[in-house]
Amino acid sequence: MSRINVSSKLEVIEKKLDKLKFLSLSLTGKVRLINSVIHSQLYYLNGVYLPPKKELDEIRRLSFQFIWDGKREVIKRQTIETSKEHGGLGLNNLT
Repeated sequence: MSRINVSSKLEVIEKKLDKLKFLSLSLTGKVRLINSVIHSQLYYLNGVYLPPKKELDEIRRLSFQFIWDGKREVIKRQTIETSKEHGGLGLNNLT
């Protein structure tokens, strides 16, 4: 898969998150939305081609930007990415 396809996937993800940011969701709701809508697309992509770390980092950045809506992060990313069984929110870590 070419870099162009990965870049186009990033654009699609960014547009989806822009549309969804107007929803009034809790922190947990945003995490569930990212896991089910955004990351599920990447699982399919990863089955065919492993995107470069740079692209995965960009998706992670976009995900946290969506979660905090541009505000200061008040919970560590590590905590948000920790499984629910271990006290986190269960956001899938792509990197």
